[in-house]
Parts: sequence; structure tokens; C-alpha cells
Amino acid sequence: MNVGQIRRTVARYFEVAASEFITDDEDLIIIGMNSARKKAELLHDFEVSKVSVDLVVDDVTGGVLSSAVLAGTSGEGAVSVNVKSVIAGGVFVDDVVSPVRFSTTTSVDKDRVRVGRECYDDELRYPSDATFSGGFYRDRRPKILQFGNTIFKYPFGNTGETSTLRLQVYKWFDDYTVAGEDDDPGTGDTYTDLFTEHGHDYLKWATIVEVNHLMKEFVPRQEGNLSPHKAFADEALAALISWDEYIVEGART
Repeated sequence: MNVGQIRRTVARYFEVAASEFITDDEDLIIIGMNSARKKAELLHDFEVSKVSVDLVVDDVTGGVLSSAVLAGTSGEGAVSVNVKSVIAGGVFVDDVVSPVRFSTTTSVDKDRVRVGRECYDDELRYPSDATFSGGFYRDRRPKILQFGNTIFKYPFGNTGETSTLRLQVYKWFDDYTVAGEDDDPGTGDTYTDLFTEHGHDYLKWATIVEVNHLMKEFVPRQEGNLSPHKAFADEALAALISWDEYIVEGART
């Protein structure tokens, strides 16, 4: 299915034309579809949304994730990526990406060591302890740090100098729209993605629930038909997530 087919299906459920849901240039069904999709994204990282991006960071002040572009694109051909979360990263060494350790604020405490120690054991408690092996900061192996939406390359360099990082991330899905412009369907009626192709049952029922909050077409205590819609959506989402996890982990060792 595509966006247009789901729009018409939801409208048919309410027994009115899809055009009846457009008010003040806003389509209530599209608003409901985007809300339903975003709720699913908040619950699960879908494999199809995993991409590689390039991010230029200041060697001292870092760089914000909103500036990330699809790996290999730059200048006028740069493709912006709406980053949801960072998985891993690497630095460029002689135009080749070298994977490095990625740390967040939740794991940065693992990097702490006692500066006054003179000797270090061969067995290191954490991978990051290797940074300090053989003497304080002698190795200085690079790594990537994340604080909120800001990414840093460590060790820090000089103000005004920049570095390009290659990050593996999960991105947010594109918002749906009523129709594309010119010859490009954009994310309009003919647009398809993971949810329209493989999660259309979830998207359909969840959108009906979302649109009902805006239209107030049925009320649980009067008609008793809201709970089944929510249940249908929950079951369909659980099936979609289970399938998404299986395509990577299933039957693999």
C-alpha cells in the first residue's frame, strides 16, 4: 500500500471522502498517520532506518547532529539526515574510515582512572582504559563523545580546526504529505516506506485512533469500539517489530 491508499482506507472507515478531512490546508488523516508512525519509531529502532552519515565537527566545540548529511554527499549535493540516535562512529585516516570507540554521557564514567597510578595491568577493565595504558595520555587514541545532540572528537584539537566523522545512525522516517509537487511524488499519495508496505495494518488502525481524537466520531463509553482499534494497532505493531528484529537476528549464529 501507499500513503494515498491508507488515507482513503481511513476515510472510508469514517464513511466520508478523504477530502473532507482537509481543513485550513491541514489534512487530519496525514497528521494522524505521522503521529502513529512517530509513536512506533519511539518504541523501536527499525533496521531500514540505519544509515551512515558524515558530520563535520569543530575540534574543540564539536558539531550538532542536525548538520549531519548522508555519507559521501557534500556541498550542493548534500542530503540532510534527521538523526534519531548514534550507534557507532569512526574518524578518517588518509581518506579511510578507522572505527573508534563511541561514548555517551551514560558511559563516560567508565573512562575515569586514577591519574596518580604509575603502573598498569595487562588486563584492562574497560576498552577505554587502553587510552591510558603505559602512562597517562601517552597513547591518546581517538574516540567520539556524545553530549546531548553534540558530537565531539577526542582528544580535542585546536579551536577553528575541523574534522569529518563518519557515524552509523538510526534516522527518523520522513513525514507524510498530502501530495508531492510537480513530477516528484515526494512523500505524497504515491509514497511508500516500511510502514506503508509492511506495517500498513498498524498504520491504518493507529491512524483511525489518532484521527478519532481529532474528529470525536466515536466514544468508548457510548459505542465501545475504541478499544478494539487500539488493540488491533498494538497487535500489528508487535508483529512488525518482531519481523524487523528477525530479519537481522533470526536463524543466525
